[in-house]
Amino acid sequence: MERNMKWIALLLAAVMLISCSGAFAEDAVLAEVNGVQIMKSEVEENIIQFYYYGYIDDPGDYAGMVDILVENTLMLQMLSDQGWYDFTEEEEEAIRADAQATLNEYVEEYVTYYLSEDSDEAREALRLQAREFYSGYEDVIYSQVLDDAAYDKWYASVAASAVTDEDVRAAYAAYAAEDKATYRDDIEAYEIDCYCGYTVFYIPEGYRCVLRVLLTVEEQLMEAYTQAQAAWEETLDDNNAPTEATAAAAAVLEQAKQAVLASVSNRTDAVYAALEAGASFEDVILQYGEDPFMTEEYGGLETGYPVHRNSIMYDAAFIAGAFGDDMTAFGDYTGPIISEDGVSILCYLCDLPSGPVELTDDMYEDIRAYLEENAVYTVYTAQMDEY
Repeated sequence: MERNMKWIALLLAAVMLISCSGAFAEDAVLAEVNGVQIMKSEVEENIIQFYYYGYIDDPGDYAGMVDILVENTLMLQMLSDQGWYDFTEEEEEAIRADAQATLNEYVEEYVTYYLSEDSDEAREALRLQAREFYSGYEDVIYSQVLDDAAYDKWYASVAASAVTDEDVRAAYAAYAAEDKATYRDDIEAYEIDCYCGYTVFYIPEGYRCVLRVLLTVEEQLMEAYTQAQAAWEETLDDNNAPTEATAAAAAVLEQAKQAVLASVSNRTDAVYAALEAGASFEDVILQYGEDPFMTEEYGGLETGYPVHRNSIMYDAAFIAGAFGDDMTAFGDYTGPIISEDGVSILCYLCDLPSGPVELTDDMYEDIRAYLEENAVYTVYTAQMDEY
């Protein structure tokens, strides 16, 4: 799920020094907030970065940038008035140490950016240049770290009681119900959103998981098969019925198919011999398979490929094989199938239970953080409106 922005001040702290050395011949006061002036130079130092990160829509939107700087200034003034800048001596020492560490990071980033000859002498020379470049900005860095520390104290005070376990479980149930309504009858949308990395809380009915032994095929043979397949499909009419040209195209396609299968026959024979001798499908994958997903490293050996009859993430031959007549019980496996990336032998691993996904610890913490940020932002908005 998407996270809310962690307020304007933190982004300002992250990008301020990117252009802190910029000087402008002409400057002007564009706004004043309780005695604090917002300068044109400050706007120009930040506007491109804020445009790049999507916080403003136009790199020439001075008014929008001024609004952001005004709100940031007001927020810091509010935190100060509320006492969040009151630190103990130990806390101030830690803040100064963090500021020094931040400066050291800027120096090393400078070295990495400008380094052309990787030697100790070259690195040390660039460090001296970087320290000169950032000379005079120690107080700016310290002020940024101080602002972050004050904000973090305020945030922790609000977040401590913002979200309960019941809130997390209720949100999880609501997300699952919403996703059920969205994806139950729309496998295409479900697979697209999963592919794009969105967190989905509901699994539609009809998925089964399959393992695969992939045997790669010589590129020229695969290209000939693909072209023959396309040529055959072009002979079908609008209702996918054969025409006069279909029989001849089918003969060419069959010839290309047999050429592909013959090229891997030694390997497919070895696979089936191993399975008939009692080897597990997982062991056969590890011995003969060439699918990088079907490894312990990537998790495919444990999970398999989730396939639905209406899947859009696999080619038609792969889907047809996963639901073929020879795949009726767990452990069943197919004959050789020509798919887009070679010859596949599939094994019926399991059915994927439909319904709400398991609420894992990581998912639980993600939901909590999301709700917490929303709750804190609500408090922030109310306090800023009042301020």
